[in-house]
Amino acid sequence: IAEKGHVKPEKFLDSREKFLVSVATKG
Repeated sequence: IAEKGHVKPEKFLDSREKFLVSVATKG
């Protein structure tokens, strides 16, 4: 469970970062 929980937030952060990068690129 600990391992899975660690992967979940990591993927979320990656998705959020990707979104921010996309916005920055558009700007």
